[in-house]
Amino acid sequence: GGEQQRLAIARVILQDTPFVILDEPTAHLDAHTEHALMATLFRSFAGKGILLITHQLSTLRYADEILFLAQGSVVESGDLSTLLQRPGRFRTYWDLQQSPRDFVP
Repeated sequence: GGEQQRLAIARVILQDTPFVILDEPTAHLDAHTEHALMATLFRSFAGKGILLITHQLSTLRYADEILFLAQGSVVESGDLSTLLQRPGRFRTYWDLQQSPRDFVP
């Protein structure tokens, strides 16, 4: 990610707050950097509430509870395992992100 993004994340880590909002913290990161960043963030925020807003569903592997929104409303909720076991928008979106090689322009 860019320098400003990294600085903003570092500031959040250094603050001692009981609740953290992360809006697209892994935008524009490669998979390796994304994984390292999310592991660091969840270790740093252990015991704190975290609201993670993302379109990159792979970051949700760390989430206790996922709320999938469509047009401003919660349409599905559960943990990752539960959401992947049932048919629905979340699983469809997950499958699309996991298999980009099948994309045909």
